[in-house]
Amino acid sequence: MRNTQDQIISRRKFIKGGACALAGGIVLSGTVFPSGATAAVPEIGAWPYASLDPIAIGQSAWEPPGCQGCGGKSMGAIIYGLRAALGKDSPWEQLPVNIGSFGNGGGPLSQTCGALIGPYLLMNLVGAGRALGKQFYEWYSGFAFPSAEWDNYMPRSGPAPSKNLVKTIANSTLCSVSRGTWQKEYNRLYGEGAKEPRNDRCDKLICDCTRKAVELLNDWKAGKMPADAGGGPPGTRYRSRVPKRCMARPTHAAT
Repeated sequence: MRNTQDQIISRRKFIKGGACALAGGIVLSGTVFPSGATAAVPEIGAWPYASLDPIAIGQSAWEPPGCQGCGGKSMGAIIYGLRAALGKDSPWEQLPVNIGSFGNGGGPLSQTCGALIGPYLLMNLVGAGRALGKQFYEWYSGFAFPSAEWDNYMPRSGPAPSKNLVKTIANSTLCSVSRGTWQKEYNRLYGEGAKEPRNDRCDKLICDCTRKAVELLNDWKAGKMPADAGGGPPGTRYRSRVPKRCMARPTHAAT
């Protein structure tokens, strides 16, 4: 009889305790998400964009203050440009300029190049991800990196860019493939006794990607791009047409 009473009391305590925990959860939820709360920044897809100078922004991606790596520099350069274009009251003032650095080097497994990830994140913030993402990624896969566009740029600090670097097409968006394809051709050329230039291939690639991203965003802003080109932000279906076999395709050899 005593055991039965103890069991009844224990059940009552359990039910009471669960009710208190539930009530506490409701109170906590109300504290974390107070009624009528509004976001201090625009929703994803509603951030403002103003047309920028692709060459100037691309060049600035060489060394944007406070930004590191391919993801940080590519996105940071565009953020700085939008801050200047839209003024101190724009929401871009609230966003850390180095936020794209999470994608540096393709992340933990050297996957998608950070110079794609950074600008693509920004494209989604302004609402251009579905219109531009697929085209941006496919352009990267077929572009001969690095271009000679930045050969004569004089940075604020550090050595001047090298000239006439070998170019390769990766046929992939993966950092490991893009870099590895280029490095293989670079090593082949300079293993034959040619004078080896300073290796700043990825610095130039960052500028190339930033320039292209701004060109695409400008066209989107001007209404030259479809609203939905089949790409899209995380959570939507994305089908890549990048070939499975990724082979070096040198298009230029340094002399």
